[in-house]
Amino acid sequence: MIGTPNSGHEAIADFLIIGAIDHAFTTNFDWLIERAGEDLGAYLVASLTAGEANASEANHRALLKAHGCGRRNPDQTIWTRRQLPIAQVADRIAGIRDWLAVRLSNKHLLVLGFWTDWAYLTQALEMCLSAGHPTTVTVIDPAPAHELQARAPALWATLHAEGATFEHVQSSAAEVLDKLREGISRTYVRHLLQMASAAYQGAFGVACPPLWLGGGDIPQADLYTVRRNAEGVPIGRPARQKLPAPTAQAFGLFLLALKRVNAQREGDLFRLADGRLVRAVNGAGRWIRAIEQEYAHEPPAGVAPDLVACIGSLDYGVPGNVVRSGRPASVVRSGSRGLWLDDAGSRSLVGL
Repeated sequence: MIGTPNSGHEAIADFLIIGAIDHAFTTNFDWLIERAGEDLGAYLVASLTAGEANASEANHRALLKAHGCGRRNPDQTIWTRRQLPIAQVADRIAGIRDWLAVRLSNKHLLVLGFWTDWAYLTQALEMCLSAGHPTTVTVIDPAPAHELQARAPALWATLHAEGATFEHVQSSAAEVLDKLREGISRTYVRHLLQMASAAYQGAFGVACPPLWLGGGDIPQADLYTVRRNAEGVPIGRPARQKLPAPTAQAFGLFLLALKRVNAQREGDLFRLADGRLVRAVNGAGRWIRAIEQEYAHEPPAGVAPDLVACIGSLDYGVPGNVVRSGRPASVVRSGSRGLWLDDAGSRSLVGL
């Protein structure tokens, strides 16, 4: 058993998917980052060579493993320093070193608690990092600086190379990554709400209260759901955008309008004044029946909404693979998952 991914692994997986980081480089043998990606709905493929790293970026930012990978190729993992001179290993390390020399140049390098007593690992890492020239180096590790230097003096010297600004943060890597992910998610939400503020004033004739535009009332646990719903992505598929697309403006306006009618957030749902629970997703001009069918494959939710407001979606009045309910064109049956409302039906809920 390799354990369970923590919040740090999930943050790295999220960053790789949305492109919040240039790449992730690790000497870890485990595949916890990949498992965290699967939990988000993405298939992350670890790269073992520079060539693989370049090829993987068609789907996500590179996850490069210098040490090897227990899932992909455990037989070719570096276990001892004696393996480093082997031609196949040396060539692979040299290729990674050259790749990093390009990718680290003028970048901000974040190093997450890699200091170890296993000398062959630090030696392999020194070889890979020595050619890179980052602008800043930030090490996240709870141990004091003198202890890190004693454990890996050559690596410490490499990271203090002339020209780079060095900082050591004594903290857990998982905690720092979790906070960094929260910051990126809150930036996404702020952009989403602020780009909807002009539309709010146009719709209601008054400026949107500034406090509503920060998204500070959204709990950290719900931030990823907001991002996924703003992209119109069902559970089981990952959010892929670092910042909201212009097509999410109407979705942001609907969130502001929900606040205007005093709808109360309950997790990823909203409780209207009449007691009904509403889920909001971004339809972005798509056919509502096609969107509903995509969402039909979601795992069962703990609490089912009464209504699903599919913002920006259109109902062409053409039957799909679901049975019509006999209701007006703006309402579509969805069984125990609630009634789906197209853009017109959704807007009527909040006075738009």
